[in-house]
Amino acid sequence: MTVWARKKGRPACGRDGQGGGCRALMRDGATPAPRGEDLTGTSGSVVTAIPAGGYGEVLVYLAGQPVKYAAKSAAPVARGAEVWVESVLSPTSVAVRPVER
Repeated sequence: MTVWARKKGRPACGRDGQGGGCRALMRDGATPAPRGEDLTGTSGSVVTAIPAGGYGEVLVYLAGQPVKYAAKSAAPVARGAEVWVESVLSPTSVAVRPVER
């Protein structure tokens, strides 16, 4: 990285130190980052059984990536069951209900 790039606050990527290698990455900001609210209405599977009124764990996919959340349900849900995310309780927990087929 050149001193010029550091002083100007520019990214110092690429061999020349002028930021040429970073330009393509910086342009790819058209899509917003996924948020927890994006989980509402998605399906997932229970990885740790959820007791009635208690917490277990579910695996859901957020922006194509598997993410594990603490999950609460009004009714008990067995491990391996498919669930729907009803709401986001916190950045690390969700409220779910079993899928009825």
